[in-house]
Amino acid sequence: MDFHFVKPVARPSSSTSNARKLFWRFLPIFVLAAFLPFLIGLVISPSNLDFSAQADTDLELRVWMEPSEILTSKGRESSVDIYAQFDSDNRLIPELTVTLVPTGNITIDREKFSYNAPFRGKVHLGAVRVSTISSGIAEISIPDDMITVTAYNEPLEVKTGKAKLTIR
Repeated sequence: MDFHFVKPVARPSSSTSNARKLFWRFLPIFVLAAFLPFLIGLVISPSNLDFSAQADTDLELRVWMEPSEILTSKGRESSVDIYAQFDSDNRLIPELTVTLVPTGNITIDREKFSYNAPFRGKVHLGAVRVSTISSGIAEISIPDDMITVTAYNEPLEVKTGKAKLTIR
């Protein structure tokens, strides 16, 4: 019987491999040292730091009618709903008054709509009954100067829509 004994040869360790091992062992401490001032700043004054990606723009009030296009015949009545929308995180519209202006061969049952409660988001202002008189094209519009926002002092951009009626 033959027995072979192998004795491994010890290699001398290089200083670069020791440096890499040391770096990887202390990496969590380096990362903590880099982020610690940031984390302390969050704890001390969290309200001064804002991560929102939304651009600062003027606030916008949108007023429109649905449906925006109506196909009807002479002598018939239609209904149009009036909506308003205001998107803000920290402001409300206290009170809103809208006046409709009909043009063409139509009559409407009321022209003025008010929403007397503070709101943000989408609200339904009301519905208007439209009666047609004769054939042609008519329109119900909301001019910008016919919208009154009570007790709101901030700059506000107003966008309006209109309803187009095609009468056969």
